Amino acid sequence: RAGEPELQLTVRKLPDAATSVAFSPNSELVAVGSYETVELWNIGDKKKVAAIPVKSGFARSLAFSPDGTQLAIGGYQRIHLHLVESRQLVKDLKGHRGYVTALVWPATGNLLSDSEDKTVRSWSTADWTEQSQIKDFPAAVTGLALSPDGTLLGVAGGDETQLTRPGFVQFRKLTGELVLEPSAPKMAATDIALTVDGQQVVVTGYDEKGHVYKVDTGALVGSYGGHSRPTNSVAFAAGGKLVVTASGGRFKDKHE
Repeated sequence: RAGEPELQLTVRKLPDAATSVAFSPNSELVAVGSYETVELWNIGDKKKVAAIPVKSGFARSLAFSPDGTQLAIGGYQRIHLHLVESRQLVKDLKGHRGYVTALVWPATGNLLSDSEDKTVRSWSTADWTEQSQIKDFPAAVTGLALSPDGTLLGVAGGDETQLTRPGFVQFRKLTGELVLEPSAPKMAATDIALTVDGQQVVVTGYDEKGHVYKVDTGALVGSYGGHSRPTNSVAFAAGGKLVVTASGGRFKDKHE
């Protein structure tokens, strides 16, 4: 029907579940992560450009560099940095003690990562050394967002193995200082995304909902349902006018 969005690309025959996705800054490429691989697809041509092997289980998170020349891949206990054009491995960033569940690569500043090991880490893009670490979270960290001015982190997480235990949402300075901790979702949170103006966040989780919080006060604006399985990820589209939440079966870890 007129006005409905047009399907641009369908990626099929992945080796396992699709666990992450990221668009290049110029929106020409999309990276799709799965078990031990990341596929690069040209959106315009609808063709696979390359497959990057991942030697650390599932590619749980992805982030292109601001100039689009590099791709960070979050796997089990490490972050793989690859050149996009040649697919060459530049560096393995080691230190995390679990899957790297989210990556944020801002236009300026350090690469940020979070993990099941209950930490958020900052990596220098000059020499790829770990610069700082926030490690006092109550459970696995599964979602990470950075405010437009680069001064505030939105962090979400929880323990997916204890469904009766609430998740958590926190707003922190880059130094790790806790600014606000809104009322927790009833189950583990899975992802977090900031609105374009940085005034609100949407949090997804195992309670099959999306929760909207105000950043300045931590107040819960409202929640919405509609999904029948855990909501696993959230992103804004159409210049921030549209929020998209994805839902599906519970994640099964194949890494031994």
